[in-house]
Amino acid sequence: MPSLDIRPFTPGDVIALSAWTGTPAAALREDAEGREGWLAWDGAAVVGALFPWRSPDGRVRLFFERCRQDAWAPLLAQVPGPAVTTVRDATPQAVLEDLGFRPARTDRLYELPARPHDVPLPAGVEVLSAADVPPVEVMALDTRLRDEVPGTDGWTAAPDWFLEENHHSPYFDPECYLIARAGAENVGLIRVWNGPRPRPRLGLVGVLPGWRGQGLAAALLARVLTVWAVRGADRVTAEVDAGNAASRALMARFGGMVVGTETELVREA
Repeated sequence: MPSLDIRPFTPGDVIALSAWTGTPAAALREDAEGREGWLAWDGAAVVGALFPWRSPDGRVRLFFERCRQDAWAPLLAQVPGPAVTTVRDATPQAVLEDLGFRPARTDRLYELPARPHDVPLPAGVEVLSAADVPPVEVMALDTRLRDEVPGTDGWTAAPDWFLEENHHSPYFDPECYLIARAGAENVGLIRVWNGPRPRPRLGLVGVLPGWRGQGLAAALLARVLTVWAVRGADRVTAEVDAGNAASRALMARFGGMVVGTETELVREA
């Protein structure tokens, strides 16, 4: 088989990438500006795609689109050094393990029924939309909570980046991005993204250590599931670390069903 041609992704490649991935060109075009990545070409056809991103925790995260098996190695050669990626299927996992990656952890993929719920807040706690809280406060809480989420410890976001990815994102949903406040302290957070996936996705629910075990996470989740039920949605998706018993119990409480798994793979230096 002839060697593949590996080239940097450009906005002009959107049509060819769409033909290979099945993602509508309009959706790809929205993200094309400023997006860095690599495409594997076999003649005039794309047969693999890789988009690296250095996240605020310092890790290089690799996002693969559909890849033909002979495209993995040459694409990975464009991004040497430590890296993290996730897969949902056994075949790409086996290929990546052969290329130097090792499994680090597993998430369970859930679907939660969007139903109305009435779960009281702990005494002294109120819930505000993130749109009504100074972004620097939301960012500080987000950073504290991420430090306790496996795979995102060490997260240190810059204010401009945080605003772009959250409040200024087209998927920011003020009714489903909520902050729990006790007095003058922000103590919990939940956010559900309104796109771009087919169903709304729970991005994070967490409370500070001193407020755990009081039903605050359940009260926050109840509120966003109620919002989506009123909007007519049937399900909300979520990912939960397989080793997090408390989060698995929270999913079960609201009727969450496991519909798959996702494995995080790590390549060391």
